Amino acid sequence: MNVNPIGAAGQSAPTHITTRVTTMSQLWTTLGQLRTSDPTAFSSFASNAATELQSAAANQPEGKTKGFLNALANVLQNAATDPNAPLQFANTSGNYIPREHPVAEGFIRSLNGQAQALLQTNQS
Repeated sequence: MNVNPIGAAGQSAPTHITTRVTTMSQLWTTLGQLRTSDPTAFSSFASNAATELQSAAANQPEGKTKGFLNALANVLQNAATDPNAPLQFANTSGNYIPREHPVAEGFIRSLNGQAQALLQTNQS
């Protein structure tokens, strides 16, 4: 049985869905690992990332990208201050398609890279 990234047996995921799942899931996985291995570093990282996302959102025109950046910032801020806060994001529109949010996608990739580097530093 062939299982694709979104879990439906025998079907291929459209490219935008595969990218969305991969990008977001990589970020959550990396942040979860950092949270487990070094809660203090995670809290600091998540708080700084939330501030950066809020600043980026302030510079966006009203719309989906601004809302997404603010919502992601809220998730990270909550996680930074509450060790039991879930690391998950539910987009109110139901879909996060990277090509519709290139600014947000860039931030997601950047945050994942920064978190991975911090995780590797902490594991050395």
